Formats: sequence, structure tokens, C-alpha cells
Amino acid sequence: MARLDHITSPDAAALLARTDFAIVPIGATEQHGPHLAMGLDYLAAEWLAERVARDIECLVTPVIPVGFSRQWMGFPGTLSLRHDTVAAVVDDIIKSLIHHGVDRVLIINGHGRNSAILNDLCLKIRYETGALISHVDWFKIVRAHLEAVGLVRPAGSRPLAHASELETAVMLAIQAEQERRLVWMDRARVGHRDAVLFEGVEALEMAPAETPISVRFEPFGGYYPSLGLDGTEHSDEGLLGDPTPATAETGARVLELVGGLIAQYAVALQRVPVTVHARPDIY
Repeated sequence: MARLDHITSPDAAALLARTDFAIVPIGATEQHGPHLAMGLDYLAAEWLAERVARDIECLVTPVIPVGFSRQWMGFPGTLSLRHDTVAAVVDDIIKSLIHHGVDRVLIINGHGRNSAILNDLCLKIRYETGALISHVDWFKIVRAHLEAVGLVRPAGSRPLAHASELETAVMLAIQAEQERRLVWMDRARVGHRDAVLFEGVEALEMAPAETPISVRFEPFGGYYPSLGLDGTEHSDEGLLGDPTPATAETGARVLELVGGLIAQYAVALQRVPVTVHARPDIY
């Protein structure tokens, strides 16, 4: 694994002679309830990027630790970049990589509100350069593997929600590995207010996974429409669901399973024919 910030320029040149693949991890620094450190989103993306790089030869950029987190600005400590700033930062980083000979870039995203920005950016850079750019939201991969990682729970407990069991378990695993305090389980509690979004409007419930804030409307079945709500409109403490059953063991299973699956996806991307027609300078 070669993180660009951990190697020399000559080392990077040698690696670029062997591979045209790079990984860009991005997350956020935002509140995650009273019990989780605010770097969760970027720490998870960083961990997964380094896990994928154990299986494939590639460059890994330094993690981008701040994203678009406007909805949580009502909670002290949250940092947010503007929508256009996120796009510009990622655009410049990827075009720097393309300038140096990278043809394929995988963005590993740890924050739901970055997703729409990254989707548009992948296509924009494709048009402008011909490079192949993809982005994955690691937390969405878990939905298809709840039984494998031990996260099958009764309806309503929402283990995939913000600062709930999934994210708490992952942070516990990272805490155990890095040997630094990132979780305060004595402060963990079941989220309030999030089950009922609007008093007197029983037809609208919080969806099983809320990123971006989405609602369950029975006639729509398994489709959950998004709803533009500020974090303070659906949570008193910035916590949704129930984080209390979380364990480091569950988090380790999640990280290893998701990391392995993303590595398989990266291998598939390496087989896609790519013709880069422009290697832009950054001004």
C-alpha cells in the first residue's frame, strides 16, 4: 500500500510506472451523537482505502476529512464545506492524479451527503478527460449483508441509521486497532424523536437508513423518497436508532467484509478499457 503522503516523489514515479489506479477516500467531520468522535466518516473511509490497497497495487491519497455537512451545523463542532467546494477539491485532486498518469480512480466515500456531489463529478471528469472515475458509499454495501455481519435487528431499531449500531461498531473496531479513544459507550442511548418525524402525520416515518434524510411512505413499498430536513428537525441529540448493542467484533466483521468487496470491485475496474484524452494542468 502506498499512501502519497507517506512516500517520496521518486517512489510515486516508480509506482505510477506499474499502476494507473488510485483511491481517494473522503468523509466528513460532523457530530455523531453524544458518544462518537466526529471524525467517524473519514476514519472509516481511510481505513477501507488502506484495506483495499492491501489487495491491489495502487496509489492512495490522503483522506479528505471534511465534506458537505450543512444539515448538522446546528451541533457544535461540525465542519462543512459548501457543495461547490467539495466538488472543486475532489475535482482538483483527481485531475492532479490524472496529470501524473492515473487513468482510473475509485472514491471511497464515508458520508451520505457527499454522494450526489460525487455522482455528478464522476461523469464530469469522464467527459473532460476520458478517465474512469467511480465512487462507492461503503455504508450502503452493508445493507445486502446484514446477516453475514450480525446486524439483523427487529423492525424499527434501524442499525444503519446515523450514529446507530453500524457506525458505532465500526468506530469501536477502529478504536481498538488504533488504541485511541473514539467512542464513549457510557453516553450511548436510543435516539429520540427520530421514529416520528411529524406529530399527527403518521403516514411518514423515518426510513431504515436515513442518508440523505429519507422517509417511509407505505404505498411506495421499498422506495424511500428523500426529504430536505435539517438535523435539528428530526433529532434532539444527533443520534438515530439504537447504538447500544454495538461491539468492536461486529465492526471488525463489517470493515473486513466491505473492504474485501470493494477490493473485488476495484479489480473489476482495472479490467475496463480506458483511453484518457486529456491530462489537465491544475491552475
